[in-house]
Amino acid sequence: MTSGSINFDVRSAEFLADPYPFYAALRQHSPVVYLDEWGAWFVTSYDGCRTLFRENRLGHAAAPENPFIFQNPPEHTRLRRLTGKVLTKDFIESKRRRVQEIMDGIVDEIESRDEIELMSEVAFPFPLKVIADFFDYPVEDYDKLLYWAHAMELCFDPLQDVNHAPEIEKARNEFALYLQDMCKRRMANPGPDMLTGLMTVEHEGDRLSPQEVISTSILLLVAGYITTANLIGNGTLALLRNPDQLQKLRDNPGLRGTAVEELLRYEPPGQIGHRFVMVEDVTYRDWTFKKGDLVFIVASAGNRDPDEFENPDTLDITRKPNPHLGFGAGIHACLGAVLGHLEGEVFFDTFLRRIPSFSLTSQKPQYYPTFVFRALKSLPIKIGD
Repeated sequence: MTSGSINFDVRSAEFLADPYPFYAALRQHSPVVYLDEWGAWFVTSYDGCRTLFRENRLGHAAAPENPFIFQNPPEHTRLRRLTGKVLTKDFIESKRRRVQEIMDGIVDEIESRDEIELMSEVAFPFPLKVIADFFDYPVEDYDKLLYWAHAMELCFDPLQDVNHAPEIEKARNEFALYLQDMCKRRMANPGPDMLTGLMTVEHEGDRLSPQEVISTSILLLVAGYITTANLIGNGTLALLRNPDQLQKLRDNPGLRGTAVEELLRYEPPGQIGHRFVMVEDVTYRDWTFKKGDLVFIVASAGNRDPDEFENPDTLDITRKPNPHLGFGAGIHACLGAVLGHLEGEVFFDTFLRRIPSFSLTSQKPQYYPTFVFRALKSLPIKIGD
């Protein structure tokens, strides 16, 4: 199906402030639609998103140097399996106390203040410090790690401004050189950290090459940082805009697990997955995607589909079941979902417990001009009454 009449500017202030009405209108017009202006398909129904996330004939235009999330089977399968043997649930759970210590340290610095900027002072540094700690990077390197992560996150956006390409490449090259040096140090002094783990992990005689260790380390820093940072920013804003749910979570800390799940559904950090039809034409219901077609799988629209979720535009931190697509689905589902969920629980539990009251200082927060991520630039917050 084609349509030349439906269009939206993803960089407009109106879209960035609230993209969900645009996606709802698109889904009501057709849950799968080809937009001439984009030269791409948009899938906005829950069933369509879930099905096509799991369709392995859709993939990425992979280059050998790309991290595994931009690879296709069998290479993706191999790299993900090896990485998954390092970033295990047991390893993440063993770090729970350390994650809590990092969050407590951040709150120690801000709890006596009258006002903070949540993104730069909490949402960005918290997951960065966590993943840096997992890799045992020196504390004095955190500022440049944050710069590299922030610069390289733009590579996830297929609509990135070409003017950013030199900055992305510079950050990638600098971080790669940093990792090469760090790998040499770990070869001489291995430890129980993730970088050592990636250098030594083995499965049936297969190991990561030095380049794969570097590309995977880059991915885990950037993806691990941006997903949780956006969960914290989007989730805090959503709770402040829904004070009944904020109070419910304050009164019932045991709801933090379902609250994180609901925030991932309601305002997912990653809004869209983009795939190419790689192998052969793919048919979903009444629509056929031709080989080479670009398909935008709009998970954030699927998460608001009334055919799947009752009152989908309502935030309900007690919602069960909640089969959201906040971490994707299928073989490309977020490998760090367990870590992201843990960080989300630790943040909301700690922040609400130690900051008795807080409020927005602006009703119009600023977002980064991207539609792949739901990413706040800043979120100024007043602490106290």
